[in-house]
Amino acid sequence: MTRLPELYHAYLQCSDVSIDSRKLSGNSLFIALKGSQRDGNQYVKQALQDGARYALADDPALSDCDRVFVVPDSLAALQELARYHRRQLKLPVIGLTGSNGKTTSKELFRSVLATKYNTFATPGNYNNHIGVPLSILSIHPEHEMAVIEMGANHQREIEFLCTISMPDYVYITNYGLAHLEGFGGVEGIVKGKSEMYEYARRYDKTALVNADDPKQVENSAGIGKIITFGTSDHVDFNIRLFLTKPYVAIAFSNQIIHSRLTGIYNFSNIAAAVAIGAHFGIDTEMIKQGIQAYTPENNRSQLVETERARFICDAYNANPSSMEGAVYNLADFDGIRVAILGDMHELGDYTDEAHQYIADLCEKVKIDEVYLIGEFFSRVKTKKCVKLKDISTAIEFFKTYDTRNKNILIKASRSMALERLYPLLGIPSA
Repeated sequence: MTRLPELYHAYLQCSDVSIDSRKLSGNSLFIALKGSQRDGNQYVKQALQDGARYALADDPALSDCDRVFVVPDSLAALQELARYHRRQLKLPVIGLTGSNGKTTSKELFRSVLATKYNTFATPGNYNNHIGVPLSILSIHPEHEMAVIEMGANHQREIEFLCTISMPDYVYITNYGLAHLEGFGGVEGIVKGKSEMYEYARRYDKTALVNADDPKQVENSAGIGKIITFGTSDHVDFNIRLFLTKPYVAIAFSNQIIHSRLTGIYNFSNIAAAVAIGAHFGIDTEMIKQGIQAYTPENNRSQLVETERARFICDAYNANPSSMEGAVYNLADFDGIRVAILGDMHELGDYTDEAHQYIADLCEKVKIDEVYLIGEFFSRVKTKKCVKLKDISTAIEFFKTYDTRNKNILIKASRSMALERLYPLLGIPSA
């Protein structure tokens, strides 16, 4: 890109970068991207009037506009600008990916590291080919540490995102059954996520590895610098599970650290955050404060207690691995246990098998009531579970549902939008 130094100079004069012309500060760099519904080029002139200092566009018709950098491809230019900025940064960058727990781990890392360092972390779920470069461009000189989340639904995506974020430390939460369709099966998932390990291996970076996970140990082999954590005595940071109900607590360095996270599946997320904090010289008391300060939101393993019932609000996303963990966690609760589960998407040829597995699991474990919502769950064979063909049917059903004295799990893929049931169940809005 021949104008990259000039574009970077313009970027440095701006306070932020935005791809949404409705969310401009008085000093923004507006990036005009083409989407499936809208073409950002159509909003460039208005963006400049509304406060953008400069704009990046790929419509030649805008070449005569002041303060507009016209390039062949705005998205490619955004990514190249982020790479250029990343090369100027001197702070440690931690990159993480995985099938489950990415955002929770990222937020825990942020909460722990922020007790000592000015820490930037990926906002929301900005973890794709657009979100990662925007995240990198949001790192400013005052930051001392950065945590970048990277997501993928096909192979070579993590490899590409690593060329933008250039992480100094890498962490893979786990290999679960997410995006099976895009990855082409379980082996494809392992290969795709392990591209982060390959980056560390190739460029002599450091990997944070859960030594309790044999797949992580196997796939990180050959990386020159590895930080290990786990429950054995032969790791860099020994961290043990202390409690699981109602929230997970861990034992580390002769202290008990309580979290606001439910589910044993969150143990490794907490342990990883403890390990990264300890590695960067944060004392145990401050690590403890960081873990305890994080409260999950946005329907990610939120434990909500009302006068009538206890709810596990986990409707942000779902795949067979995370659904299985959530069901086992519910079965561990005392009292009446209710599972309200919606379809899991992006499973391709594994769709029917995965939904049948979850239905069978719900019949085997200690769950008193099971409600399965959606087209895919409507195809399962079950004696115990109640099937509701779609969200509209579910809404009608739960209008008169009695939640008293029950533990209720709500989980599904994001597109199912099961949070529409919350008002009917008496779950307070955020």
